[in-house]
Amino acid sequence: KSGNASGLIFRCDKDMENMYTFRFLNPGMLEFAKWQNGSFASIEKWNADFSSDTIYNMKVTAVGNKFVFYINGEKVREVEDNSYKTGTVGLYCYREANSYDNMKVLKVEQAVN
Repeated sequence: KSGNASGLIFRCDKDMENMYTFRFLNPGMLEFAKWQNGSFASIEKWNADFSSDTIYNMKVTAVGNKFVFYINGEKVREVEDNSYKTGTVGLYCYREANSYDNMKVLKVEQAVN
């Protein structure tokens, strides 16, 4: 359905008011976005071919202000943003029924390889 979304949260503050998201949007879009003080702001959106009921491997490398996004091991976008330097990670789901498996978080020096 239009408006549904699911994906990753990263560099999230302890109050969940400020964070980045990398998410699938229906219909047929990927998005790098941020929440600032509880309000949503899209950083960049792009078209993507994906299907319901399909397993996708999502990956983000976040080094300084540079973010690289991958789907199934393929680099799909590289974006820079200076809003958040640190924070926790999590999963994002809005008006969707999803399952997540095998989440792994690595230190920057390990993730770059």
